[in-house]
Amino acid sequence: MNKIKKICVLIILKIKYKKNIKIPKEPFHLSLGLRNIILKKGKIVFKGKCSMGINSRFGVNNGNIIIGNNCSFNTNVLCISMGNITIGNNVIVGPNVCIYDHDHKFNEHGVTNEYNIGSISIGNNVWIGAGAIILKNTIIEDNCIIGAGTIVQGHIPSFSIVTSDRKNIIKKLEKRSKK
Repeated sequence: MNKIKKICVLIILKIKYKKNIKIPKEPFHLSLGLRNIILKKGKIVFKGKCSMGINSRFGVNNGNIIIGNNCSFNTNVLCISMGNITIGNNVIVGPNVCIYDHDHKFNEHGVTNEYNIGSISIGNNVWIGAGAIILKNTIIEDNCIIGAGTIVQGHIPSFSIVTSDRKNIIKKLEKRSKK
């Protein structure tokens, strides 16, 4: 019965998203089915075997997500694209990881409803630890380890281990005048 349910979910995804989602013939696992994929405009391409844990979500809003072969996403992973996110082969993503290729614009009056859009590239054989956050304009090359709870932005060269210092930095906010 479980195999039939998976096949039905894949068929529904193909019918619902037509050309905007590409799923390989190889084994593919979605723990919760349709709620995991949110496609407004853009594409999600799965190039091979992929495992998505419970409550993991992949969303595209005018962006693209390309996921390589033999990738594993633990529970509560959130991957949202308004630009481009590319994930290589053999990538392991721990629980509660967030991957965003955009952020909100803000000015002296606060946060706006506009976005700064960039891209993210994650190479092959990368392990991203629990609770890490991958921000826009990031390149993580092959064979890297991103430590749990690390916030990553920028260029990470191959064969690197990235961790955070874990010190609290507290800054006072300036008061804003209301208009």
